[in-house]
Amino acid sequence: MNQGVPNRAVRAPNAGSYFVAIAAAISVLLIVSFSTRPPWTDPPKAKVKAAAHKPPIFHVQPQDRALGSVDSIVASQAGGSSGNRNLEARGWAVSCIRSAPLTTVIILVDGKPAGETKSFSLRPDVAKAYARPDFESSGWKISSLAGPLSPGDHMVTLRAVLANGESMDLPGTKLTIH
Repeated sequence: MNQGVPNRAVRAPNAGSYFVAIAAAISVLLIVSFSTRPPWTDPPKAKVKAAAHKPPIFHVQPQDRALGSVDSIVASQAGGSSGNRNLEARGWAVSCIRSAPLTTVIILVDGKPAGETKSFSLRPDVAKAYARPDFESSGWKISSLAGPLSPGDHMVTLRAVLANGESMDLPGTKLTIH
């Protein structure tokens, strides 16, 4: 008998204990993963904050009485050989004076009246750009017979007429007749 060595049996782990350890580790991972949300669901939606008030893109200056723009203008040959032109123009115009709204837009070609309108359409883009809800009904369209226009460049401007009787000419654009 071997008296110096105690009788200790050393056993090799069997395959079953490895599987138990692996299964326990997977269970812990699954519990941690599913405790927040299952992976097959959509992530939680972010809470949407109310939109902050955005400052206006453009500012009305104290000296401004009216503002406006010619967005597009087209001149086409009218029937006959008279040289007369049909004019179709679109744009926007506003009165900056709250107590004197815009009543009429007159389009001028080379300083001479070529058409007018008293009808206005919605232009929410203008109201938003200036942060002025009263600018929303600022769109205009004029279709008229402009008379004879010779080939070359012509200056197109706007005349804004306000309810208080004031009128002012606003910058326009160039119209080229070929």
